[in-house]
Amino acid sequence: MRSRTLAFAVETDDAGAAVDVWDAAEDKTFRVEAKAVVLATPHFVTARLMKHAALAAGFSYAPWAVANITLDSLPGGTGAGLSWDNVVFDSPLLGYVVATRSPRCARRTRC
Repeated sequence: MRSRTLAFAVETDDAGAAVDVWDAAEDKTFRVEAKAVVLATPHFVTARLMKHAALAAGFSYAPWAVANITLDSLPGGTGAGLSWDNVVFDSPLLGYVVATRSPRCARRTRC
């Protein structure tokens, strides 16, 4: 992830994807090539980013629930220590994120 940048074109082929990006700080463009790209935009934006706009019609939205909870203390029990991203295997759920693991939440206060 880069701040002050804007993706303005996405191309895909059998080898992967290429994303054309504008860097506002440098006022320059560059291309990022990857095996895959997560394009989290509404369909009307995706249709304008994709070189072949018809490909955007095949994309589907996926629901994503976000819930923030506050605990008075850590749950008891044994197991692996908390990570920033805790994936639950063999579950219909993806997992959970421990928000207090980020540096801005290092103190034991609410963020």
